[in-house]
Amino acid sequence: YGLTATWTFNDQNGVLTISGTGTMNDFHMDEMPWMPFVKQIKTVVVEKGIITVGNNAFANMSNLTQVRLAEGLIDLGDWAFYGCSSLMSMHLPDSVTSLGSYAFSDCTSLTSIVIPNSVTSVEMCAFIHCSSLKRVTLPSSLPRISRTTFVECPSLQEVRAYCLDQVDKLWDEVKRFDNPHTYYVDLSQKLWDIKYGLLKKNNCHEA
Repeated sequence: YGLTATWTFNDQNGVLTISGTGTMNDFHMDEMPWMPFVKQIKTVVVEKGIITVGNNAFANMSNLTQVRLAEGLIDLGDWAFYGCSSLMSMHLPDSVTSLGSYAFSDCTSLTSIVIPNSVTSVEMCAFIHCSSLKRVTLPSSLPRISRTTFVECPSLQEVRAYCLDQVDKLWDEVKRFDNPHTYYVDLSQKLWDIKYGLLKKNNCHEA
């Protein structure tokens, strides 16, 4: 939890609440202080004032179905919601800027998510193995996203359809595997200098 963060669990309704101010601690897998209740937790509430969700904070909550994150939250740590296999949807507040590695990996019931315009980085494997994920809304301003972000998401229909459509627009010479078309690229003067410097350094001759 953190220097000024506290947590409470209501075993009557299955709600885990994180309150206070500042950052949550990072945790090792299955060593969170609420681990004894992990199978009973149905709802997670992160109240206003908390600015980060720590690594592994809510991992392996297999009965978690609802998450409420207050405005002002900035960062979701690595593995934050890993293995929350009953979580079907997720609302991220407009203040979030970063989704950590494996943040939602193995959330096998997650069907859709909207990533707000405030997000500037989505780290590797953030949604890996989200086998039910069908729709993701990404901001056009997102400067960086890992190429492994959506690995093993077979239901992500729009991305698959877009990729197939783009492949169909390629020339046959580009798509063929045998004797593919050769592209000739002009090098800038700087690249030529680097090339010949490496050849000279290694006593090589240009082919």
